[in-house]
Amino acid sequence: MGLRDVAVNAARTIFNIVGDITVDCSITRNVGETYDEVTDTYSGGTATTYSFKGIVTHYTYGMYHDNAVQDGDYTVLVRKAEIGIRPLNGENIVVNGETLKIVAPVKEDTAGAIYSIHVRR
Repeated sequence: MGLRDVAVNAARTIFNIVGDITVDCSITRNVGETYDEVTDTYSGGTATTYSFKGIVTHYTYGMYHDNAVQDGDYTVLVRKAEIGIRPLNGENIVVNGETLKIVAPVKEDTAGAIYSIHVRR
């Protein structure tokens, strides 16, 4: 078992331990769209919803600088193995029934086990 496996197992264990504080999350994305260069539009595809559990954390006062973090912003921590896709900056994410916007590139921990998603109302 390598170091990455240890980290992935640790992430799974942490999410199992804090299961009572996880919230339902989902991202709906069109899969199989085709792009038309002439009209600069996408068409077709099927709306696919990816459901998963996440842990919502708040930013602290010291993190508010350069308008990168605004009042009311959150971080959603998600196990990479559970989500099945990489969330994209600009996508909507439903967190505990509330639709939020992903406002920054999604970060991944060094072991590749957890996504950190910066969201805003």
